[in-house]
Amino acid sequence: FLNQTNHNVSYNRFNKEEVYSLLFQHDYRATDNLIFIGNAKLDSYKRNGHLENTTERLFRLGAIYTPSDTLGFKGFYTRTYLPVSFYNADFANKLAPKLTSQQYNIYTAEAVYSKGHSKFNLIYNYVTIDDFIYLTPIGFVNIDRPIKTQGLIANYIHTLPSKDQVHLNYFTSKQNEGASNYQTGGYVKY
Repeated sequence: FLNQTNHNVSYNRFNKEEVYSLLFQHDYRATDNLIFIGNAKLDSYKRNGHLENTTERLFRLGAIYTPSDTLGFKGFYTRTYLPVSFYNADFANKLAPKLTSQQYNIYTAEAVYSKGHSKFNLIYNYVTIDDFIYLTPIGFVNIDRPIKTQGLIANYIHTLPSKDQVHLNYFTSKQNEGASNYQTGGYVKY
């Protein structure tokens, strides 16, 4: 699969970006209840402006295991990125103006139990971000240490005879840079 997209950015008529992507994906069913999933993607940014040309690599590996009709497990590792934007570059720290893409390593594990009108799932995630782009008082910079966060999410959904649903959710998370958002919380929805 090869994709070319031309983006004309309205900030400046001289800023033009071409993105070329090459994607490989394969799912392998080892047994009736075990599937392995893998994909790899290469993104090449050809820029006509003050951002440098870059090439980014993404991939994802995972497995889905359903030992019964009511129980399922899945786990994934994903390597992805967030590219530098024109906004980041325009407001970069003038002492260190070269910014690089943020690199994400994402690990997730999920267990699901479903029976009758009820479904419960538990999701664990662990994320590291290298080269995090941060806005300081003197401009955007890449942070020189990884940002790490991990969390746990519990969801319960019950479908009523009227087809209405009750959702219960609870989450907890922590990160190495201190609290920037809620560290625990949840919701009840009807």
